[in-house]
Amino acid sequence: MSEEFIINPSQPEQQVEPPKKRITRRRLKPRNTPAENSDSTTNLSNASKMNVNKTFGKKKLTEVLSNLYDDESESSNPHEISIKKTGAFNKLLLFIFIGVFIAAVVWAGFFFSSNKNNESGNSQVSLSINGPTELSLGATTTYMISYENNSNVSLKKSVLNAYFPEGFIFLSSSLPANNAGHNEWNIGTIPPYQKGSLNVTGLTYGSLNDQKSWRVFLNYLPTNFNSELQKAATLTTIITSAPVKLTISGPDQVSVGADVVYTFNLQKNPTWNNAMIIVPQVPQNFVITSSSPSFDKNNQWVIPFSSSTSNLFPTTFSITGNYTGNSDNPAPIKGLIIMQGAGGQNYQIGLAQLTSSLIKNDVAVNLAINSSAADFNSRPGDTLNITLRVKNQSAKLISNAVVKLILTAPADHNVSMLNWAALIDKNQNTVVGEQIDDNTRRGIISWNSGQIPALAKLKPKDEVVINIQLPIKDAKKFDLSVIKSALITASAEVKFKDAAKTTQSVSTNSINLTLNSDLIFSSDNSVTNAGVAGEKHLINWVINNTFHTLKNITITATAFGDVAFSPIDKAAGQVTYDPEQKKITWSVIEMPTETDVLNTSFSLTLNTTNPTQNLLLSKAHLTAEDTVTGKTIDLAAEEIPLGQ
Repeated sequence: MSEEFIINPSQPEQQVEPPKKRITRRRLKPRNTPAENSDSTTNLSNASKMNVNKTFGKKKLTEVLSNLYDDESESSNPHEISIKKTGAFNKLLLFIFIGVFIAAVVWAGFFFSSNKNNESGNSQVSLSINGPTELSLGATTTYMISYENNSNVSLKKSVLNAYFPEGFIFLSSSLPANNAGHNEWNIGTIPPYQKGSLNVTGLTYGSLNDQKSWRVFLNYLPTNFNSELQKAATLTTIITSAPVKLTISGPDQVSVGADVVYTFNLQKNPTWNNAMIIVPQVPQNFVITSSSPSFDKNNQWVIPFSSSTSNLFPTTFSITGNYTGNSDNPAPIKGLIIMQGAGGQNYQIGLAQLTSSLIKNDVAVNLAINSSAADFNSRPGDTLNITLRVKNQSAKLISNAVVKLILTAPADHNVSMLNWAALIDKNQNTVVGEQIDDNTRRGIISWNSGQIPALAKLKPKDEVVINIQLPIKDAKKFDLSVIKSALITASAEVKFKDAAKTTQSVSTNSINLTLNSDLIFSSDNSVTNAGVAGEKHLINWVINNTFHTLKNITITATAFGDVAFSPIDKAAGQVTYDPEQKKITWSVIEMPTETDVLNTSFSLTLNTTNPTQNLLLSKAHLTAEDTVTGKTIDLAAEEIPLGQ
């Protein structure tokens, strides 16, 4: 029930304090006041106005109240003001508002508390991974994953997950993994202030200088918290070295149109036996004319996996070609070493490159020895078949060309290992020799227009071809034991005058001939009872060598028909026969230079005759390793027919 306070003009005027409670107003109906009271009311009203003017200044009470309690919907009577207490409905609204406010505060506190607990939980758990960051390709490495509970509560249901870098091959872990991928471990409960670790060992493969990352996660549930938390750690690794290395050699300057050889030299750690691929990459204006050894169908060299550590390295590969056009910014010749990993993933484990500047010459000169413009292997007693081609590739006449061939070889007492006295050349020539040092001598053979008239004037597209033969001395004509460097080098150059009578010079790249052992392999055969059943062949294999120690000598051959094998004498090494494959193998671990001859004998008896059979034994194939040059020697003997 509300209370009313009415200002009555009949009562003495009092100073009214502003009410603290809500002030409301209502419209008052006009009162029917007796006429006899009208004068006194008017007088009292005037007296009240005088007092109000004293309180509010010059403003009249009616103005003040009208301004304070103006209502657009109703007219107000400034002579009657009511003040009411708050009702039950308003109190309910207040209580609801207070309740909502308290709930919001509690919810916000829970939210911030949860975040704080989450941050606190993470900061109270340590996780790290430690191990080598700079790796060698294929190396076995071990990484330690460490974790620690720094809080006063236990961590339940702890699980450790590791995401290995690409190319990492898992080998073992100090705690058995609980999944097929070997990268998840159940740690269980980690007590307060306890720590632990886990070791992971594996092999790392990948491309050189590529950065890879380990990522480790620890998921756990604190006993004082209802949500699972996670801690993470990372480690970046990089492969900085490999057990293989590739280098490229070739000329610094190349004439456009002239043959050029680039040599790829592969070196490796003896224990590295993985299959690899060497991929040459050449500029668009370079045309490959040949390769040694020959490319596969993808224009690359494949080195198969080997279970033996005796395979020969470094290994040399080469490409021959020419540039078809000039370029201000020539692209490099590149060589990539590719290793195939698990799942067919290829890794680039080696890279080499070489850039040659291009020279637009008027004359192209090409040199080839035994049909090769690249480096190759030779041996004492071989004959060098040398071809020189000189071509005018300009649009103008050139004149007075002089062609020179320079050959450098081992020497003894100023005598070259090259047999210059046996030189064969249908053209006239001039040969000049000069001693380089005690063990090396150089020979220069030259031709001019007086010896080859076509060199006097070469019209555009004219070509001069020079063919010669030059033998290498064998052990009978030269003391091979004095040779210090088993290498012969050859190059050529042409000097001429161009259309402006200016002398120019063009040179070829050098061709290196490696002198391997003078190994000779022969097969002797004697036959009895020829042409009938019981035909018997006595076969003798002979190896002769006086230059460089040999190792891992293997000779194999296959017999044909219904034959019986029988060894005759005990030779050096071991002779075996596989009756199913009918394969005969003679193996010798080493043949030093002091042992100049080795042989073995065996017999093959034909049990039954076959009219369609012509051969008794296939070509015997010999392979051996030269311990000085590191090259493989590959020889073959003739087939053995029946009846002979």
